Order: sequence, then structure tokens, then C-alpha cells
Amino acid sequence: MILKRILPNGNDVSIGKASIQNSNEISLGYTFKVVLNGKQLYKWYDKEIILYPDSFLVFEPKTVYSSEMVSFTTQTQILSICLSTDFIHHLRDNSTSSIEMPSQGIFPFKGDMRFNIKNFIRSLSSKDCEDALINHYLEHVLINCNSLYQQEFVSKQEKLSFAKANTKKEIFERLKLAKEYILHNYNKKISIDELAAYSCLSVNHLLRTFKQAYGLSPYQYLTLVRLNRAKIYLESNNHSINETVIMVGFESASAFIRLFKATFNTTPLKFRKQFLSKK
Repeated sequence: MILKRILPNGNDVSIGKASIQNSNEISLGYTFKVVLNGKQLYKWYDKEIILYPDSFLVFEPKTVYSSEMVSFTTQTQILSICLSTDFIHHLRDNSTSSIEMPSQGIFPFKGDMRFNIKNFIRSLSSKDCEDALINHYLEHVLINCNSLYQQEFVSKQEKLSFAKANTKKEIFERLKLAKEYILHNYNKKISIDELAAYSCLSVNHLLRTFKQAYGLSPYQYLTLVRLNRAKIYLESNNHSINETVIMVGFESASAFIRLFKATFNTTPLKFRKQFLSKK
């Protein structure tokens, strides 16, 4: 364990090396898992996901889950945050805006959430980081996550063209399954029939509703996931461009470079050089 703080109000924050072997845990409060580098396999109920630095997980209280390190070339570090029930009740009672607890699952690690967490880690590393400052950051973690929940779940569910709210919710839950399947299997060949069967939707229904909710086809989303994961491998500087192409599921280096440049306005090699020059 690199760092651990347990506050008087029950909030618990830790930064540590990932467990190599499968270990079972139970979330005592709302629990956030952020992979700072490397990757980690998480399993809960009938779900499993490999978590990368571009995403984070939220577990509801009393969730039994397990984790296992799957990256042995990079030392995997995990930020764990557990928010106590008392802390959440206090925020709800004193907040001027409504705070809804996010649903359990995976979220993109981006925007205000990423900015807040990065600053939090820097402050947490300081010896004179007081409890009040930690609680201030944790309050914003919850607020940022709530905003992401509205953006990634509520607003996208509302885009579905069904009259009944229950139908929207049911179909969106199936689309979430499809999205999670892509995130977990992005480096493999995924057929649209396979994806439709996993999400319990017909192929046509999946294609139509996925595009409605996310603004991308399943294949376009898969490509974007592969490109974003390629950025993570490029930043580590442990793999060549050709190795990265294979690791993220592309069959052609030329197609990968073309899509990378079209998406990020730079080549993979230039991206790596620019990232390493800033370290």
C-alpha cells in the first residue's frame, strides 16, 4: 500500500499496487475504482470487465466483487475511494442541488472527474493534506460522477424513440450490455450477430437503438475504443507501433495509423513523442 487515509466520517481513500491473485472484497459504501496505470480485471455478480485508465468503476454498498491484475509489463496502481453513508447523507442534506447516487457500473474517466481526481492525488500525496480538504475533493468526486451519470446514462436513455419510459429503460439496459461487451472484448473479432445475441436484441434493433443512444454505430464505437486503448499503450512506451496494432485488435498497421490520425489529428508516433516529452 502506497497511501491510505481513513477519515473520522468513515470515508476511506487508498492508492496501492494491484493484487496479482484473485481476491474477494465487499464494498462497505459507494466505492470508486480508478486504474492509474496498467489494467485490472474486476468481476461482480455475472459481469466482468478489464478496467483501463480511461474508465472507472462504481460499486454500490454491499457489492461482492473480485479483482485480479492482468498487466504484468506495467506496475498496476489503483485508486480506491469508499464514501460512507453518513458522508452522503450529510451532502444531500446540505447541498443546494440534487445529488443522485450513480448506478453501479463503468464510467468514462474524463472531463471534470479526471481533472478533480488528478488534483486530488497530488494533494493527497502531501503530508499536510487535512481531512477537510480530502472531504472537499470527495464531495466533488460524487458531484462529478453524478454529472457523468446524467450525461452517459440518463440523457442517452432519453434519446431512444420509445413512448413508454419502461421500454426506454429496458432497451437502454441491453445497450449497456452491448457497450460493456465491446469494452471487455475490444481487442477480439466481434461480429454484430454475437453482440446482438449478448444484448438480447435483434441485429436491426441493436443497430438502430445503439446509434440513437450513443450517436455511433457499434462498429464505430468499437473502433473508437480501440484507438483510445492504443493511446494508453503508446503512452507506456513498452510496445512498438506494430505490437500496439495487434494488441488493440486492428489487422492492418496502415489502417490503424490512418484512423488514428483522422481521429486525433496526429500520427501514433508523434503522439508518443509528444506525450513522452511532457513527462
